[in-house]
Amino acid sequence: MIDQPRNQNVHMLLMLGFFAMGQYRPAAMEAHAVASLGPMPDWPAVYAIYGNVDTYAKQLRALEQFTVKDPSDVAGRFLLGVQYAIDGHKGPAQAEFLAALQAMPKDQVAAKLLTMVGGKVPAKIARTERKPASPPAPAPGPH
Repeated sequence: MIDQPRNQNVHMLLMLGFFAMGQYRPAAMEAHAVASLGPMPDWPAVYAIYGNVDTYAKQLRALEQFTVKDPSDVAGRFLLGVQYAIDGHKGPAQAEFLAALQAMPKDQVAAKLLTMVGGKVPAKIARTERKPASPPAPAPGPH
């Protein structure tokens, strides 16, 4: 399973492992991969791995406290949005994805997840995402 980099389940396990250890930046990177590779897991899929609501809840509360202490940490906000989306808490997930998207307006995965939980990508950010690349400058010299 590990030698399958496009296997969403591998990335989900890595995400949950990093999340459990309080390593939120790598957990967020794995969550990004999970969302890029297919539909987001739901609570029954995560519970099947944990088997214990109290353990998961304790880890979720630690992540919430982390984001309260450092609300500008984009990885923490994105990961918290993912956890809320998995848990079915769409309103709180929207707020976290929006915060992450405002900090990183070109993040297509955060935009996808925001809309998936019923939020709307602000027009200013949507324009930023679709802005065409500037044409390359002409090479110096005679033409």
